[in-house]
Amino acid sequence: MTTKILSFLMILALLMVGFAAPAYAAAPDTEVEIDGTIKAVYLAEDGTGWIKVDGMKVIIDQDTDIDGMLVAGAEVTIKGDLLKLLADDIEVRDDPEDLEVRNRDGNEVEVRGTIMMLHLVKGHKFIKVDGIKVILGDDTDIDGMLAEGAGVRVEGDILKVLARDIEVENDSVLPPPEDE
Repeated sequence: MTTKILSFLMILALLMVGFAAPAYAAAPDTEVEIDGTIKAVYLAEDGTGWIKVDGMKVIIDQDTDIDGMLVAGAEVTIKGDLLKLLADDIEVRDDPEDLEVRNRDGNEVEVRGTIMMLHLVKGHKFIKVDGIKVILGDDTDIDGMLAEGAGVRVEGDILKVLARDIEVENDSVLPPPEDE
């Protein structure tokens, strides 16, 4: 009888953990920082949603800390977790690598890690590098053979970020001064 109760409690605990996981789970150590201009805003009544910043989709969830008003035209600084990028260059390495994300200029980023998944169907090619979706475009330069478990260095442009902190420049959304 005690074994059945313990088994039931373990299953219940596992189910609760599964339901408590966020919709967008990022891998550890994937933080990026972006400066840009808001182009579009979609926020639900509960404050969740997304904004477009210079071509990047920025996901806003209940844990996102927002300092200021999110309006089109506002200048923002965003700190968050990288979810998706469009690869320019991929260098395949012999051995798996620990995940490392480095900001470059603008929305460019470098990711080093291990290929966890390949999806090479024509028209929608991508790989997953330690949880980060890497889109392979027609112009992506690949040096080496892509394979699950292989280490890679990817350079590309950020497409999607899960925001943790958004700071709006106060003077970027002020109305123009009135003529006296």
